[in-house]
Amino acid sequence: MISERLVLPLGSVLLQPVAHGDGTDDLYVLLIPAIIALIFFAFLRRKSDEDDEEK
Repeated sequence: MISERLVLPLGSVLLQPVAHGDGTDDLYVLLIPAIIALIFFAFLRRKSDEDDEEK
């Protein structure tokens, strides 16, 4: 299973170009990777639950 340590930095790196350096986009640069990570982990958890049910 993919760990949080890999996913969170990956999301942050992918969204770095969003920041323009004027401070107005700081919220989005923090919020968007967090939302992506939450969705990703919810998907992984659901998938692992389905895999457990099949066994």
